[in-house]
Amino acid sequence: MERDTVEPDSPSVTSSSIQSTEGSDCTRPVRISIPVYKGNDYDVSPINLDEYCGHWVCSSCTIWGYIFCYNRMSRYKRIEILWVWILLVSLSIGMGVGVGVYGVNKFSSAPTDMEIITEKYSTLFCEKLVLKSDEKFDAYRFAGDLPINRSRAELFKKEYSSYVEHGDIKYYHYYLLQWSQVQIVSCTHQLMDFYVLAGEHNFKRWKSNPDCLSCYIYKMAVKINGCFLDYDKFTLTVSETDTYYFVFINRNVSAWLTTKIHINRYLYDVNKASKLCSNTRHCHIRVDFASSEQVAYHLKPFMDSSDTVITSTCKARLVFYVIIFAAMPGCLGLILTIIVFFTCKDPVNKVQRRNRSRPTFSIADGETTPLIGSRSPSPTYMGNNVSCSYPPTYEEATS
Repeated sequence: MERDTVEPDSPSVTSSSIQSTEGSDCTRPVRISIPVYKGNDYDVSPINLDEYCGHWVCSSCTIWGYIFCYNRMSRYKRIEILWVWILLVSLSIGMGVGVGVYGVNKFSSAPTDMEIITEKYSTLFCEKLVLKSDEKFDAYRFAGDLPINRSRAELFKKEYSSYVEHGDIKYYHYYLLQWSQVQIVSCTHQLMDFYVLAGEHNFKRWKSNPDCLSCYIYKMAVKINGCFLDYDKFTLTVSETDTYYFVFINRNVSAWLTTKIHINRYLYDVNKASKLCSNTRHCHIRVDFASSEQVAYHLKPFMDSSDTVITSTCKARLVFYVIIFAAMPGCLGLILTIIVFFTCKDPVNKVQRRNRSRPTFSIADGETTPLIGSRSPSPTYMGNNVSCSYPPTYEEATS
């Protein structure tokens, strides 16, 4: 056997090719280039690895092949993988709908706000709606649209004092129906900027970029008057129902801010609505299946803070979830199982394939097969029955 020798001063690299074994999932030839040290320099020379398949590549091919069902496998294995996929997809979508799309919704609301619940609420997926708040409220259920009652208005007045640090903001937000009127009276010991924004989306945009010109509908500077001479006044008549944000930003040294809020707000007409809960902090509302019913709440005036958190929880309608995410995927899986069972064939292994390709011969009675490698026919014998006798004993042979 000859061996390649490598001189210490002249290292060299020989190219080699490795072929994949029979039955491997990776059959494409791979050409790679590796750096080779020659003398005092490095050179990049391609090494041809025909049909090379590394161990991790083959393992990855096998795993993904079974996951996406393109490997050679029996019908029963394909059906098992199919049902695993159906189970995973059904559970994932069901959990996403039950928790992400519907479920628990927490939002902030201000005193005397009256708003319709629209987020994470459905008459199909929700069997019951539960409202919770630290402050008292009324809850209504109605069908169709809820008009604004121009003859019913509610007056809210509140004065807030707060210490605003340098670079911080102080804001108040109210859900105001169309035609409501707001008056903001403020004073400060340091110069501050005052903004009015409509909609939560614009408020989030403005917080990330206070110089956004399209985010606010009004801006002014609050005068430095020490709250003794005069107050800055701002009046707004709401033209579109939305959540309005009244924001103060302090770009100077820290200072006290005094704000007086006067709101003359219109409310929804609830004469045709059903009042389910009154002056409560916890309310359970039954939801009729596939109806057009909606739910609205009306917060009572409170003076402890400028807002409160309301939690709206959609209790799942389990029967509908079972139909959508269990029964329907099960029927689909049954249909696909029948299709796979009757249209797919079990793979043939190597032994079966080799036996099918090997020729077969039949030998008639009285015939013999020719000897291997011989052109002459095999010897024939007299008759089909040949009797054999034992050799003679020593006495018989010498007598």
